[in-house]
Amino acid sequence: MAELHTAIQLEGIARTMRRETVELCYRSPAHKAHLGGCLSAIEILTALYTDVMNTGIGQTGEAWRRRDRFVLSKAHASLALYAALHQAGFLSDDEFALPVCGEDTLLFRQARRDLAHGMEISGGSLGMGMGYACGLALAQRRRGQDSRVFVLLGDGECNEGSVWESVAFAAYNRLTNLVAIVDANGLQLDGPIEKVLGGDNHAERWTSFGFDAIEAEGNDAAAVRDALLAARDSDSPRPRVVIARTAKGRGVSFAENHVEWHDNSLTDDLYRQAITELSDAAFETRGGDER
Repeated sequence: MAELHTAIQLEGIARTMRRETVELCYRSPAHKAHLGGCLSAIEILTALYTDVMNTGIGQTGEAWRRRDRFVLSKAHASLALYAALHQAGFLSDDEFALPVCGEDTLLFRQARRDLAHGMEISGGSLGMGMGYACGLALAQRRRGQDSRVFVLLGDGECNEGSVWESVAFAAYNRLTNLVAIVDANGLQLDGPIEKVLGGDNHAERWTSFGFDAIEAEGNDAAAVRDALLAARDSDSPRPRVVIARTAKGRGVSFAENHVEWHDNSLTDDLYRQAITELSDAAFETRGGDER
C-alpha cells in the first residue's frame, strides 16, 4: 500500500484544486456555476483521489475492471470533479484547459459518462447517483471483485425520496463494498437545510436505515481521509456513510456560507479576489491553516 500523504501535502493539493475550480467557473461566464457546492466538496475529493481510492489510472484489462468507482450524485459539483480528475491524471493540462460546454470539449456543466477520463456516470437530476452506485456495488460483488464504490451526495439532495429508496436497498442487500458520503454544508438552493425540510440529524437517519455512520470535519483533508479509510476498511456487515461537515463556498470569503453562491457567476473583480485569497502567499500569511 502506498504511503499516505501528510496533512500539509493534502491541504496543498486541496488548495490547488480549489483554485482550479474557481478558474473553471470564471472560464464559463455564459453559464452559472455551482461554485458553493463545488468548494465545500474539495477536501472530500482530495482525500478520495489522493489516498483512498484505487482509481485505476494507467491500468488496463482485469486491473482496470477491479478499480474503485466514484459516483458524483451531487452532479452540479462537476467543476470540482474536473479539478480532481486533473490532479489524478485523468485529464491532461490541454484537456483541462478546454472550455466548459460547447463543441469539442470534455467538460460540461454536469459531467458526462466518459470512463477513459474517469467519469463513471452522466450527471443530471439530484437523487439519481445513490441508486446507480448501488447497482455498481451489487454488480461488483456478483463478479467477485473486491473493489469499492464511493458516492457523494449533497445534504439538500437527501430531500429526494429516491435517495432513501436506494439507501434501504443498500442496507437490505448488505452492500458492504459501498461507501456513501454526504457533503453536509447546511445550505441548498432555497436556503438553510433546517428551514427547508428538517434538521441536520444525518447520522441518525442513515443509521435508522441500516448504515454505519461516521461523522468527520469535511473541510479538513486529513480528517475526512481518515474517516473514509475507516469506512472503506470496516468489517461491519452494514454499508457505511461518512457525514462530512463542510462550509458552502469554503475558502472564498464572499461565497462562504452565502446561499446565493449555490449557483452564480464570477465577475472579473470577484475572480481576482478569489484567486488572491487562495494563493500560497495568503495561506502562509494565515499561518498555514485554511480554517
